[in-house]
Amino acid sequence: PRRIAHQESSRVFCVCTLKVVADESGEELEEHFVKLLDDQTFELLDSFKLQEWENACYVISATFTDDPANYLVVGTAIA
Repeated sequence: PRRIAHQESSRVFCVCTLKVVADESGEELEEHFVKLLDDQTFELLDSFKLQEWENACYVISATFTDDPANYLVVGTAIA
């Protein structure tokens, strides 16, 4: 994992990961993901593959004034 945040209200961990894979020519490429895991069992609940060259830089659990919802905010950059 590269980044991790816990959202108590949803009982999940949001984890930003990367996987190195080789293409047909043997060149190594990075694939970046945002994954949601159950905070008790660590079961994978969902996984989102980021776009090519997109990297997850940070993740936080956030709330906003006058909004009862909880949000997971992932900041990304193209590199």
